[in-house]
Amino acid sequence: MKPLFLILSLISITTLNAQMCPCEFGGKSTDKPLRNEIGLNLFNYNEILINFTANKTSYLQSYANGLMFKHHFNKFSLRAGFDYFENTFRYEASASDPLNYNLNNGKSFGKDFRLGLEKTLFLKKLQAYVAIDLLASSGKFSGISEGFGDTIAPYNIAYGFKVTSWGFSPAIGLKYRPFRHFSITAETSLSSIYYKTSKSIGYPSESNTAVLFNPLRALTFNYHF
Repeated sequence: MKPLFLILSLISITTLNAQMCPCEFGGKSTDKPLRNEIGLNLFNYNEILINFTANKTSYLQSYANGLMFKHHFNKFSLRAGFDYFENTFRYEASASDPLNYNLNNGKSFGKDFRLGLEKTLFLKKLQAYVAIDLLASSGKFSGISEGFGDTIAPYNIAYGFKVTSWGFSPAIGLKYRPFRHFSITAETSLSSIYYKTSKSIGYPSESNTAVLFNPLRALTFNYHF
């Protein structure tokens, strides 16, 4: 939880009059401020919410899977984003124990929506910022679970379910802006969410809370206009 406390501390100590508008970077005093920014998510590496019987944290790599729009005001920036995730997975549990074995092959699809507030900490070619987003997500999982156990007969079960979640996500990022109209951003975040599954077939319904760590929530290429 230390990264969460660090991000929240940075947000809380950032004053309302720390610097000029981020939209003014790289321009002359007579230039029109570039208050809008749109970014293409080139790559991300995020923790997976549901990893079934995996005995360690699982992460998903995605490419060119989302967009982020920002509108810059004089002190803060409003941001809204959308990401799409698709994953094919294979989880094998207790492979060394012939009396308790499970193999899970499946696939998942997911959509993330976010709306938040961002604060730039300093304005140079290399910039730093903090942000916090409200999250809403939905996804679908399906696959085949097969195995056997010392007290369980061999089984081969098809399953499928939907999952919805919502919560908030503090983030910290770096932006490299060598040109006035173009920049590259790398962002890391935590997601604190409540989730539940529904329309389950062959999988028990569940609901719970979770905190997910996203080492690289988004690497984006941005256009300022």
